[in-house]
Amino acid sequence: MAGNPIAFHVATITDTAGTMFDRAGGGFNTSPPSGAKSFSGRLTTADIRWRKDEDGTSPTASVGQTIITGEQIHMTITEVSHTEFIRTGSTSGVIEGHFYDVPLEELRGRL
Repeated sequence: MAGNPIAFHVATITDTAGTMFDRAGGGFNTSPPSGAKSFSGRLTTADIRWRKDEDGTSPTASVGQTIITGEQIHMTITEVSHTEFIRTGSTSGVIEGHFYDVPLEELRGRL
């Protein structure tokens, strides 16, 4: 894979909308790591919904684009900082992945 993984990240997506950084726990990143340009990970445990915050509206358990358990998630560092997530049911989803030091377009070309 092109680029170097510079930080591993885990975010637990609960019943309160928030960014991946809001949902970081256990010593994981609460802001973008230095030099990070993209993120690549996978959703485990349970389905979630997401919505970019350009209109100031957070996702709900029934409104927002669905990410199905097992799907890969690829985002620019700006998208990671400005996208909110929420679980769709009673089980929290978990996003696990790495931040990379290359732009998303370059990362996608190697996945």
